[in-house]
Parts: sequence; structure tokens; C-alpha cells
Amino acid sequence: MEAGVGRTLDKVMTFLGTRLTSLISRISECHLGKGPNALVGRMINSIDWAKPACQHDFCRNHHLRGRGGQRTCLSKSPPRCGRATVLVVLSWVSGFICSIIVGQQYAQRRLREADQRRSNSSVRLLTAYYICALASFHPHIRQIFINFEATEALYVLVQESRFSAEDILVSPSRRALISVSESAVIPVIKDFNALELKFDEYHHQQLTDNEMTALLPHSVNCLSILMRGLLELQLQVLVASRLSLSIVWQDLSLTSILPSLRSSLNGDIVQSLWRLLASSTDPVVSGTFRRLMFNLNDFGTKSCFNQWDITKGCHVTSAGWAWYTLRLPLFRLSVYSRGSLSNSFRRSVTCSSSGIPLLYR
Repeated sequence: MEAGVGRTLDKVMTFLGTRLTSLISRISECHLGKGPNALVGRMINSIDWAKPACQHDFCRNHHLRGRGGQRTCLSKSPPRCGRATVLVVLSWVSGFICSIIVGQQYAQRRLREADQRRSNSSVRLLTAYYICALASFHPHIRQIFINFEATEALYVLVQESRFSAEDILVSPSRRALISVSESAVIPVIKDFNALELKFDEYHHQQLTDNEMTALLPHSVNCLSILMRGLLELQLQVLVASRLSLSIVWQDLSLTSILPSLRSSLNGDIVQSLWRLLASSTDPVVSGTFRRLMFNLNDFGTKSCFNQWDITKGCHVTSAGWAWYTLRLPLFRLSVYSRGSLSNSFRRSVTCSSSGIPLLYR
């Protein structure tokens, strides 16, 4: 059956209409500076790329120190979907992101962007796209959304947004938005933030050892809830990005995180996280959990021979805990699932194992 004149004209008009819409959008954004593309472009261009402060070898900005940093920005033209994916999915340096989110002005701009959902459907679609992109960009930005009570606006965007089936960011976008708008774990994260501030006072000698010890059960409780959240689909991205900020090698983490980590983390959870990273095709999940697993292995390995036990007032080695909890699950997964491991997972294992002493290899 041949297509009629009406169907043929419909295809032609649809094609011309799409081209015209794209042309008007480009003119508006390139020459007038209007629209979500231009807004996000200005945000990324405002980052101070001359101050690299990455502490991790796997970050591509790690080797740029002393060379003026790297200039990464959106072009004048609206970015292609692949280009936007590269910008928003990679784990960027915390110092870069902090340079643009300090103060309320950034959060107010993001909230005004969320309020644009009340406009027409095109603006609502682009706004939802870029809010989810910002939520995927860095864990600090998700934390900003939480601190400024933007979860309700994000929840509305989740309900109202209608992503195109051809958009490669559909699944990551929804996951990023839902993870930020999910309220079940947000009170726990806020309590955990408050506890970290208390632990920080201990290093400024404003808390005694007894007061510090009294805070540890609360830290264990919060961390146990967050660890369970790692295994729940709606919570795992948000929880993993928050834990990645704390599980780093520093004195505060040795005091506040390590005792709680030993109580709440076990080999079964670690093996589940490795399986999730190995099987996931979602770039948001892969990027977030790759960073978490690297930090977890790096932190656990460095601290296992030099753990300060505040309750006993001495250093206690925890090499056995590091082996059975962190290394053995990965060894089992690599042996029993060798044929099904993806290239992305192999790169994650290589990154996570690069700093492991020979004793654990």
C-alpha cells in the first residue's frame, strides 16, 4: 500500500518544522543568550578551571597541576547529546564545583530554573533535562538541592517531564531526578552532616574524648541506614554520592567513619555493589559507584594498618577486616564471573586496585 499525498506532505512538513525549530533555538541561544542551554553554558564557563585540586589518580584532571588547568565548556551552539553526556556524567573535581556553588545565589538560580516548569512544554522538557544533568554532574550539586529544600520542585519535574524515547539520557535523567527527590533517606543524610560537623569540632579540641565516644553510636546508626540504602534502587545514587564525600583519607574520616564503617559494612554488601557496577549500563550509576568503590578501597587499605581506636586510646590494625570485607568479594566476583565482566567494570577494578599494596593482590 503506497503512502498518500497527505502522509507525504506530513513527513515533509514535520522535517521542515523540526529544522525551523532548531534554527530558531540556535539563533536565540547563540545571539540572544536565552534558554536552558545558554544558562547551563554560563554556569560551566564560570568554573575556575585554573585551580585543579583533584586527589585521585583516576581523574583526568589529576595530571594537570602546574599547567594552568583545563578549559572545558559548552560551545556557543547548543551542545549535542553526546557532548552533554560527557560533561555531566564524569566525576569532576570537587574544588571546581565548589567554586560555583558557594553562597545562595547559585541555589536561587537553580530554583528559578525549576520554577520555569510552569511555562510551555518545550521549556519544561529542557528544564527537566538540565536539572537532571546538574543533579548528575557532581554529588555536591545534589547536596545543594537537598540543603535548599528543592526536593518538591524536583518531584514535580519527575511527574511532568516527558523525555523522548531516542534520548540516551532518559534512564540516567530519571534516576538522577528521582534519587534527589526521594525523601526517605534525606533526613538521615542531614543527621549525618550534623554529626560530621560535631566530629570536626573534636579536631579543633572543642570536644572531649568522652563526648566524642558518645557520638559514635549515632554515627553507626546513620551509616547503617545509608549502607542499606545502597541496595535500594531509588536511593542508591544519592547515598553513594554522599558516602563518597566522607570516605576519603583524612583525620576526620579516621575518627568518624572508620569505626562505623567496620560495624555496618560487610562482604555481602561490597559484593552486591561490585555486581551492580559490573552489570549497570547507566552512566550515572557507573560514574557514582566507580568513585565510591575507589574511595572505599583506597580508604580501607590505607587505614587498615593505622586505625586509631578512640575507645581504647591506641592504634588497632584491621588488616583482616580489610581483606574479608573489601578484597575477598572482588576476588570471588572476578573468579566466578570472569567471562561476563564488561570493559567498564574491568577499568573500575583496575582503578580501584591501583593503590592496593601487594599484600592484598
